[in-house]
Amino acid sequence: AEDVMRILRTRTPGLGPGVTWPEWTKLVEQRETSVNYQLQDGRTLEIRTGSMPDEGRLVLIADITQRRADEMALHRAVAETRAAQEVAENANRSKSEFLAMVSHEIRTPMNAVIGLSNLLLDTRLDQEQQRFTEGIVESANRLLGLINGILDFSRLEAGRLALEAAPFDLHSMLEGLKETGKVLAGTKDIQLSVAIAPDVPAHVIGDASRLHQIVTNLVGNAVKFTAKGSVRIEVSRAIDAFHPNRVKIDVIDT
Repeated sequence: AEDVMRILRTRTPGLGPGVTWPEWTKLVEQRETSVNYQLQDGRTLEIRTGSMPDEGRLVLIADITQRRADEMALHRAVAETRAAQEVAENANRSKSEFLAMVSHEIRTPMNAVIGLSNLLLDTRLDQEQQRFTEGIVESANRLLGLINGILDFSRLEAGRLALEAAPFDLHSMLEGLKETGKVLAGTKDIQLSVAIAPDVPAHVIGDASRLHQIVTNLVGNAVKFTAKGSVRIEVSRAIDAFHPNRVKIDVIDT
């Protein structure tokens, strides 16, 4: 208000160097306009002009210094946030690619360890050698499962995880999971069983490795948190009118 009164009283805009009174008069005489001027003390004024019903002129002057400062601060914050987000995404992508590469390189020799250990089990071994070799196979399989989990996680983060659709024997895979569960149970007093509904076909189409990994993790958790009782794998057709051939697998523990 003080700046407006000074402008009207002295007939000099005081809007900074290079602004003459004729320019100010021309501005006010325009039908409708909205411009910003910066004062000599650094403040910014928003000047709006418009026509009145009685042919008069309406001039509104507002100090928008703080608003302009807030807008500039907001623009800077948005730009900094976007830049930081881009840096974080690039770093996360590099981490995922590194984990995928390392996991793949580790998994190859680990498969060789498991294969050679299984071949060793087929030879003549005494009881102690048999126990040690079985321990190697069991530990290697657990480590391989961990490596596969890291590899899948890194692929998922990188957006490169794809599910396969190939035929496999579901019944055989589940029976093998029962034996794996017995190994995981160790000395626990836990009964493991697999119940497959009669209408579930043996041969299905899906991602056998992913399914094996998921069910193994579920069985492992069930065994881990069950001190005594049973762990049961139940397989049935899913109740889905749109996908009648889907199979549902439940892992139930006591």
